[in-house]
Amino acid sequence: MTPTASCVKPGGLTAYSFIYGYGGECTSFLSSSSEACDALANHLGEGLCGIGALVDGTLDIGKHVYYSTGTGCAGIVQGYYLVNYGGYIVVQIDSNGNIASFPSCPSTTPSITPSISFSRSITPSITPSISFSVTRTPSITPSITPSISFSRTPSITPSISITPSISFSRTPSITPSISFSRTPTRTPSLSISRTPTRTPSISISRTPTPSSSKPSSYPYNIITHITYSTNLGACDSTETPDITVYFSTQTPVIGNYVYTNSSLTNYFQGDDNWYQINNGTKFAVQILSDGMIFDVLNCGSVSPTPSLSRTPTRTPSISISRTPSRTPSLSISRTPTRTPGVSPSRTPTRTPSGVPTYRYTVDMYYCEFPYCSYSLGMAVIENTYQISIGSFFVYDSNTIMEIMNSTTSTPDYYTNFQNYLGYDNCNTACQNSQ
Repeated sequence: MTPTASCVKPGGLTAYSFIYGYGGECTSFLSSSSEACDALANHLGEGLCGIGALVDGTLDIGKHVYYSTGTGCAGIVQGYYLVNYGGYIVVQIDSNGNIASFPSCPSTTPSITPSISFSRSITPSITPSISFSVTRTPSITPSITPSISFSRTPSITPSISITPSISFSRTPSITPSISFSRTPTRTPSLSISRTPTRTPSISISRTPTPSSSKPSSYPYNIITHITYSTNLGACDSTETPDITVYFSTQTPVIGNYVYTNSSLTNYFQGDDNWYQINNGTKFAVQILSDGMIFDVLNCGSVSPTPSLSRTPTRTPSISISRTPSRTPSLSISRTPTRTPGVSPSRTPTRTPSGVPTYRYTVDMYYCEFPYCSYSLGMAVIENTYQISIGSFFVYDSNTIMEIMNSTTSTPDYYTNFQNYLGYDNCNTACQNSQ
């Protein structure tokens, strides 16, 4: 058991999304830089899994990376992450939660050096308007005949035209207007080879030329006159969209940005709220104040809003019988196709009368080991002991409770948390829940 840390996370930190997996099964690449580089090169479009993190300003080696939830100072889990930092980069986190390095990935753009090959040839130093055929004949005496004769050279490449009135032997005659050399000149534009079937090979470099065309943008209609605190609230909204925003990808991707113009130069200020966007497919998107996408949910994958008496896919050991004074807010994970098997029990076991108790408002999170996945909403607990505000406690293997504040409201749960069992962030609690 880890005692509650006394360190308090500083304010004024910058939010980043640290990506640790991809795909519907959230395949992790934490263990090596090569796996992170492979995800960067081949899997960015398959849906990303990440955690919210906070850093003091820019990303620099040695800086501490805090969890975005909780008030403690614990750093995120050791490993290799992808972070959109003006383009995705690989960031290595050490065992203390500090930035250890920025591993570089192999270039995916082939570097092709121009290759020019030449055969031994006789190249006329004459303007391209006149071309000649050179043949090897037994005679070494220059001869000029009214027709062309060929011996070992059966054909000339289609780019060479033949003048039928001139023929040259191996030792060409020299006239004032035409000169020949046995030493090949490096003029790849015109070369007559003794073996013309081998055309000089000239390959061109693929060095890209900067394009002046504007980047591709994808429009989405968005509801902005109402914002939402959860992704489910955004998905369930029936409000009419009031403006259009633009994305650099066909579907919203965590770590990318939202823009207010099609040229992708003006950022949309989301103030950390959830919004509903729609272009035929409906999404709930959490957008930060600088326009960065922090979380995404495809609303088409969400089941209808559950009733107050939820029936889990696996029958829990304790039945559900809470009739709350307000509907709990249910937020769905980035990979919503996996329904959590157990919901926390809302049938309290009451503490015997006469024993002093303490009531607290709590935020509840679903623990999908080893990380907290999404919010289960708020509730009130009555605990046997006095415990610290801001601490996280393991309620069961799938439920973590964060102590928010003291209250006198009617309790939903009766608990027996002891202060030394608290953790300073949700993920650490989740990792100790099994």
